[in-house]
Amino acid sequence: MGSVCSKPPVNDDNPSADPPTSDPPAPVPALPTPPPPADESIRPAAEKPASTAAAPSPPPPTPADLPSSRASAAGAEQPAPPPAADKPGAAPPPPPPATLGVSLRFLQQVWEEMWEEMSQASADVPPDPLASTAAVCTRWLIPRTAARRVSYARLAWEDNLLDDKGHPIARQATAFVSHAWGESFHNLVSALGVGDTSASHYFYVDVFCINQHAMAEVRSDKDQHAAVLEELTSCLRGCGRVVAAFTPWRTPALLARAWCLYELALAYEEGLPVDAVLPAKQHHDFFSALAADPDQVMGVLGRIDVKRATATYESDRQLIFARVEAHEGFNAVNRNVTAALRGWVIRTCCNYAAEMEAEADKALGGAALSEGLSVQQVMGMCNQAARLLQWHGHFEDAQRLYEKALRLCRSREAQGDGAAAAERVEVMVNLAGVLSQRGLRAEAIELLQTARAEQEAEGIPNVRLYAITLSNLSEPLIQSGDLPAAAAVLERCLAVLDGAAAAAAPAQPTAAEDAARLASTTATTLYNLAIIRMQQGDDAAAVRLHERALAIREPLLGASHPHVAVSLSGLAVALSKVGRASEAVGYAERAIEIREMTLGPAHPETLQAYNGLGMVYVAMPDDKEAAKAIAPLQKALEGLRMVEHSVGPVGTARVCMRKAELLTRLGGDDAKAEMMALWKEAADKLEAALGPRDSQVAMCLSKYAETLHALGRLKEAEDIYRKVLLIVDTSQNPMERGMGGAKVRMGLAEVLWSVGGERTQEAIAVAEEALQLRLGIVGEGHPIIEATRAVVEGYRASAAAMAA
Repeated sequence: MGSVCSKPPVNDDNPSADPPTSDPPAPVPALPTPPPPADESIRPAAEKPASTAAAPSPPPPTPADLPSSRASAAGAEQPAPPPAADKPGAAPPPPPPATLGVSLRFLQQVWEEMWEEMSQASADVPPDPLASTAAVCTRWLIPRTAARRVSYARLAWEDNLLDDKGHPIARQATAFVSHAWGESFHNLVSALGVGDTSASHYFYVDVFCINQHAMAEVRSDKDQHAAVLEELTSCLRGCGRVVAAFTPWRTPALLARAWCLYELALAYEEGLPVDAVLPAKQHHDFFSALAADPDQVMGVLGRIDVKRATATYESDRQLIFARVEAHEGFNAVNRNVTAALRGWVIRTCCNYAAEMEAEADKALGGAALSEGLSVQQVMGMCNQAARLLQWHGHFEDAQRLYEKALRLCRSREAQGDGAAAAERVEVMVNLAGVLSQRGLRAEAIELLQTARAEQEAEGIPNVRLYAITLSNLSEPLIQSGDLPAAAAVLERCLAVLDGAAAAAAPAQPTAAEDAARLASTTATTLYNLAIIRMQQGDDAAAVRLHERALAIREPLLGASHPHVAVSLSGLAVALSKVGRASEAVGYAERAIEIREMTLGPAHPETLQAYNGLGMVYVAMPDDKEAAKAIAPLQKALEGLRMVEHSVGPVGTARVCMRKAELLTRLGGDDAKAEMMALWKEAADKLEAALGPRDSQVAMCLSKYAETLHALGRLKEAEDIYRKVLLIVDTSQNPMERGMGGAKVRMGLAEVLWSVGGERTQEAIAVAEEALQLRLGIVGEGHPIIEATRAVVEGYRASAAAMAA
């Protein structure tokens, strides 16, 4: 701590900490005032001379001629070079590659030199641990390259300079670094040092790899300025991959800089991998947040807007914007940048999940775990990793990892670990959620009922977990058609949440965070209750509930959060049901935009958003407007078919049914073959996924039979209706046996009546059965009773007339 050159280690990413103190250093001459740095504004791939009329470059200097504390060619005193500049190699290298990069160790040495110079500059002013890259350019780089007027990478290549480890400072770049010059250089170097620090890596860091002395001339020449963008593409290709300095991760500086966004968009267009890097401490914070709430992290990416990006030089900003407007468009750039960074998040999640699954297999097999890990830690990390896979739509992989986490919990319980029981309940709830998403409703309900009973037996120690349990339980109940049970569960959930909110102690340190979590769970409960009300036919109540959920989520999570998209999509469908389809289109389109930006175009939830837009158009009374549903429904259908292996076929089947219904409505001989294929696909998928006796299978087959009837294929329609009757008449749900059975009988009666002849009396008998079933459910006076009786009496009258 007493060293004159005391400095924080280069991998310490906590620049706010007080730096080590030292004895006051001896006074040193002040640095000369250098030309202004170029900031991140110009990033061409190739060197540019300061002027086409400049005198020929002098021959490469000997070590004694390199910039030092002696006077420079301009007569000004220059600071000493870094230690790396004192180690020239024995022989000059060949001509430089097209894209030079610098080594990590060189960057670390630069920071060490900067810290030392700042420490010695003034006894009264402490060194700045947040010194920016721009400051490094001004104080360190410009003086050291003034005599040669080239980039430092070119200087190091020509003189074959080595770092203090004996490795070349400059070689062919293996990664392009996208970063903001106004951010901490120390954090940048620390971030690049996280992970693989092989000496074979060379980073294209523009401040060192571009001739900073030529920037004013480049910017003043229109042709040279425009050529920068083409050179940037070549540079990215030459590097082969991009590393983005994602600091600070909650508000990354590079996402507000025009050059950085354009670099990332170009990388995505070129198909180059993009990896974000963070200093060690920020990396840990980021990953903890990612495991706790992936949507929160993706919400950061949802705020990308290149139109609001800035650049140090307005001419640079105008150059980029002109190119964007002439080619991709701003929305395309936003999507590409988001996609590039989302790809990094997904790879990070999948890699982490693979590592945790390997540790779980060790624990379950009795093998030794990696150093520093306990079985409890592995269980917790498996639970987190499974949530990440579930968030990305890898439901099958998530289920497998949850099941291993559950086995680890039970193993710990068997060994007397008292904490394992509560952790097991959480894993059970999470596992049930992914089972429900995969269409495995019975298994999900069983797990959630068990988790609910255990929590109630313990006095509900964790209100939010209990509320999530109830909210999750409602989903498979809704899917199975047991709407009264699902509604009762959700009403109980809302009561518990309201009680917890009223009992909250505002003075607690975590009060705000706890309140936000409860509010988020309340919004989810309101959303699920809205789904029930819509299925019960109370569409106006569904609209109100969706509006309440959206009013909670948007200010709590931000306008671009994926959960906001869920509410927007639900509200859009509910509005379309109450005759406000034109208004609903905007909500549905916004939901798609958010999900594409945050989750990606192929994510199951994004595909369901397209399905929601299709539902809105289908609700429009005008056939021309309704026909607009075909495109979003087809997009959803094609995407869901691609991910069936993970999410199951139920979602695909529902979209098949919706598109088939639309084609039936629109008519046309050309669509008949596709229509029938869609109904068959839907029925086959539902039967395979849910079993031949499921209520959704019955509903699909009924609609299939309606279409066959409309096409005049009466024998096929009758056979399917009779198959459906076998399902509904043996259902355990009284409503399904009653109202569902009556509806199927009315459809069958219409088919028999269309056959005519001797079948008309059978049609009348089947319609009378339907009337009696409906009377048993809703009683006299209900409009549906009057309508059904009118049909029966019409059949009788017509039959009597034909007999006469």
